[in-house]
Amino acid sequence: MSKKRRITAIVVIMVILTGAFFCLAAVTDDISLRNVYLSVGVSLLSSSLFFVFTELLIIKNNEDKCSLIVSRMEQLEKIANDGIMVINKRSEFSTEFWMEFLKETQNELISSGRSLHRWTDNAELKKCFKNAIIRVIDSGGTIKLLMYKDVSLSEENIQHKSRFLKFIENEVLSKLVSQLKCKGKLSGQELELIRSRFIVKEVDILPYLYTYNGKRAVVNSYFSATKISGLNADNLVMVFEPGTVYERPFRTDFDCIFNKADPSSKLNEYFNTAIEKLD
Repeated sequence: MSKKRRITAIVVIMVILTGAFFCLAAVTDDISLRNVYLSVGVSLLSSSLFFVFTELLIIKNNEDKCSLIVSRMEQLEKIANDGIMVINKRSEFSTEFWMEFLKETQNELISSGRSLHRWTDNAELKKCFKNAIIRVIDSGGTIKLLMYKDVSLSEENIQHKSRFLKFIENEVLSKLVSQLKCKGKLSGQELELIRSRFIVKEVDILPYLYTYNGKRAVVNSYFSATKISGLNADNLVMVFEPGTVYERPFRTDFDCIFNKADPSSKLNEYFNTAIEKLD
């Protein structure tokens, strides 16, 4: 039996009982008994009205909730169809998320801003980052990393950037050079090929942070003009499926920013020195 039918049956029974007590009150000559019948009848009538009111209210609330759930499901379906995988606060993106992100990177890796510093400040992430870069270069893919220029950074972040560049030179590029040596392929031509596919540039201001691994694109909204302490501490981060309606404009815009940025003089200096030693 459905809930509405159960409610109807209970109401009918209570109405019958209420009517019965009022009828008994009407036919009895005993005043005391009549008062008892009337009291019971009034009590049943009040209970019936209260029951009907509350049940109807619950039904209405449940219908509203169901409508809200359906509406939310439709919204989620539309979001998924538009390629939006996740929208959350930055603090919700754990180290495990970024480790998985780097481990699934195969043929292309793009990253920008302070994400690069954070990946090299954590030992586990640093290892995953290094392996991802080497894996992409070995597969013939492309690495694009975009950093802030020193003039745009605080003293603390300049130190972060310095550690990041040392990591690239001493751990990543040296590993790539060692691999070429082991294969007997170390030459200026091979190093130039790596330089053409391992591109690090610098820019004054980034309107957002863009990170891409071929399977997911992560866009971190970023306030770069307003200088308020803590403003970017837990801002909004969106994860898109590559090539979808909302991701494409970010990729197009980021490519434009990257193409206009200045090449990293430090990285170019490393390649130039390494190639000169081979000549």
